[in-house]
Amino acid sequence: MSYEKIPHFHRQIILDELNKIQFDTLLEVGCGEGTNMFYIRRDFPDAKITGLDNDISRIVMCEEQFGRDYCQVGNAVALPYKDKSFDIILFDAVLMYLSPEDIEKALAEAYRVAKKAVVVCDQNDIVKEPDIKIPIQGWDAKWDTGFIIVKKLVEEKKEEPKTEPKKRGRPKIEKPVIKKRGRPRKIK
Repeated sequence: MSYEKIPHFHRQIILDELNKIQFDTLLEVGCGEGTNMFYIRRDFPDAKITGLDNDISRIVMCEEQFGRDYCQVGNAVALPYKDKSFDIILFDAVLMYLSPEDIEKALAEAYRVAKKAVVVCDQNDIVKEPDIKIPIQGWDAKWDTGFIIVKKLVEEKKEEPKTEPKKRGRPKIEKPVIKKRGRPRKIK
């Protein structure tokens, strides 16, 4: 399968938003054959990217490309991972296929499993109180508009400039120099 032949300009917007978040691990929920995984791995080669989809035939195609350890059959409303297992959870055109109740469950699961952020690319504006919301016009033939939404779960820590550690004990006091008979001498 050649992923280069599947152009969707929203993928670049997703990559741009991911580039603003420092991460080592990412789970794409609804990964399909792994097209987003391909682009994310290309741009973030050191990150561990995992895909989850409820369609076993699509996971089989994903496994052919990325290996069995990186693709798993599962459901968005009951993610089979421990709390805070991934830095980022990504949904791309997934939540629109769920009922309103299941959208809430899927987002709750994403917030549980994510350490840093949940990134949603969808037709509907469905995330409450997002940190970033980017409207997309003319998405494709099916969608007139869509949104890239980022909900940060923790603020990125900015690196503070390194300072010398403080020394313990009393500060060292310089002894004064007293002039006596024309030549300086240190007091003991």
